[in-house]
Amino acid sequence: MISTILAFMVVTGAAAQAVTYPILPASQIEIDGSSNNTPEWTVYATEIQGEVSVTLSEGGGAMHGQVESASLVVPMRMIKSKKSSLMDRTMYKAMMATQHPEVTYELTDVETMDVTSDTTAILVVGGNLTLGPETNDVQVSVIATMREDGTVAFTGSHPLLISDYGLTPPTAMFGSLRTGDEVRVRFEVLIGPVE
Repeated sequence: MISTILAFMVVTGAAAQAVTYPILPASQIEIDGSSNNTPEWTVYATEIQGEVSVTLSEGGGAMHGQVESASLVVPMRMIKSKKSSLMDRTMYKAMMATQHPEVTYELTDVETMDVTSDTTAILVVGGNLTLGPETNDVQVSVIATMREDGTVAFTGSHPLLISDYGLTPPTAMFGSLRTGDEVRVRFEVLIGPVE
């Protein structure tokens, strides 16, 4: 029997304790988009920082936890195409990386949770996403999975419009290459192991 349950589950029992887990380096964030010249492109967050604070308590022979807070920071210049330094420079300029060097996310609440098995749950979470000069409230569906090694993976994706954040989609070659306004953020955020 798994000795720990997903980090978002409701606290039961007594002797609650607060624990903070860092976001693990194996976490991944990818951003997909399109342009008038390329059907699809992807950029990758090569550095992800942050932490998740959980209140743990024991009940029924297992540890249960409820997330109290979660924060995530990606340095803008650590988002890279892995193909073209020109694309990276164009992106940083459009995203105002000098004035706004970080992309941040702060969890505000867990709106719904559907426990689908002993090791998985589907959640809808609310949070504040800051990109460039604007912060928007976003609602994201997340699949939480307890892995055999004790880590918890939170996976999902979220579409957003660059223009909603006070930014103009990147252009290059005197405007002949234009990036679409809508992008999709895909993520796998890992924390743990929960002991």
